[in-house]
Amino acid sequence: MRTVLCAVSDGEAARSALTTAYLIASRGDGHIEAFYPGMGSPMIITGGFGGGMGGGGVVPTELVAGLEREEQQRRERARSQFTSFMNEKCAVIEPVDPGSKGVSASWYENAAMQASEVVGSYGRVFDVICVSRPRRDDAALSLAFVEAALFESGRPVILAPPEPPATISRVVVIAWNASTETARTLALGMPLVGDVERAIVLTVKGGGVNGPLGEDAARNLRCHGIKAEAVEVDVGGLPVGEAILQHCKEVGADLLIKGAYTQSRLKQMIFGGATQHILTSAELPVIMAH
Repeated sequence: MRTVLCAVSDGEAARSALTTAYLIASRGDGHIEAFYPGMGSPMIITGGFGGGMGGGGVVPTELVAGLEREEQQRRERARSQFTSFMNEKCAVIEPVDPGSKGVSASWYENAAMQASEVVGSYGRVFDVICVSRPRRDDAALSLAFVEAALFESGRPVILAPPEPPATISRVVVIAWNASTETARTLALGMPLVGDVERAIVLTVKGGGVNGPLGEDAARNLRCHGIKAEAVEVDVGGLPVGEAILQHCKEVGADLLIKGAYTQSRLKQMIFGGATQHILTSAELPVIMAH
């Protein structure tokens, strides 16, 4: 994976996202293009339906201006974090040069576009899209952003964990449930699996669909020279997502490969599901596709 589109916020999650993107790009003289996932111009709702401002209401332009200034400040802080990180890593900050050696990086200014448009549309020309794991304090907004990348880009999405990872693709767990989403994710994620120390094809009993067994998937990986083994776990009443993350922790995995939303999004929003749990709870990098 040589090109990475990376969303960089102005908060604590920025360093983890940049670290995750850098670990991927550094595997092969790659290029990172970073952007600030702002929400565009703020929308102010005032009065109109028997509220205190009567029938129409006047948009408080000074409030809008203040919010826009705050958004611009956040954008500038995000870009400053990006520049500092790349200077620290001695990465070359310049437009992509296919012939350059080492990691290079550039900043994409997207003031006229919503964040979901950047990852969903512009993300289609990158090998992988790196975003921070949705935050618990802003789950609805962040989850919508991640889902735009998953459903609109056609590219794999790697979720950066809350804390910057030290390594990536040393011990990989593949959450195998025999679905087309998982098969697609594994195919797209193969560049990150080729030189692992250990690849574990994990099947959670009762957590899949009809299709090839985990051993079938592991055998195919071994045909590619990958040290792969199939493991099936029976976790009783433990939810599938929790079981997957628990196994990742037990084996010291530094990357999880998982197909996104084998069950419908609506069903998972209402009843929960493995994808939903992993999106909000994973403590390691996760690569997903749909």
